Amino acid sequence: MRYITVILLLFLLVSCGVKQAEPKVIEQPIQEAQPELNEQPEEQEAMEELSKPEIITQDDNSSLLYTAIGNWLGVPYKKGGMSKRGVDCSALVVLVYQEVYGKTLSRTTNSMFQSSTRLKRSELQEGDLVFFHTRHNNKKTVNHVGIYLKEDKFVHASSSKGVMVSSLDNPYFQRVWISGGKVK
Repeated sequence: MRYITVILLLFLLVSCGVKQAEPKVIEQPIQEAQPELNEQPEEQEAMEELSKPEIITQDDNSSLLYTAIGNWLGVPYKKGGMSKRGVDCSALVVLVYQEVYGKTLSRTTNSMFQSSTRLKRSELQEGDLVFFHTRHNNKKTVNHVGIYLKEDKFVHASSSKGVMVSSLDNPYFQRVWISGGKVK
């Protein structure tokens, strides 16, 4: 967490007041989400952490999003939580959207899903929502949400790892994927 914070602070200090034509690049380690507590052992094996740092690029239009996310990375998961002491997936989305876009979203994952425009994975753009069904029951109800970044990465609050960045290419997230969503 300190590594990411230091990089973000250095980025902000270096880029403060300077307009660059080239996108800024931040290297940060990104971990894959670990499965929820109720997942099967074979799913846990599919959720190995990434061992190499990934590169996330920023342009002037998205720096607010990445700054906001950087402030939340590593915050523990807490069902119903809405603070840096603990946050759940829908609260993370609500708080980041309010800070970055000035939009007030519904507090529940399902209501966010119902009020958004459906997107295919190939249509996702930075800031779109990503929805999943992570419970093991026959109902395909939406119960997990995150914010799409770019290059198939998204930020979310994992119940086992807290706020983190994960990949949509992960077999687990491919299997539990429901849809993307554009906030109306």
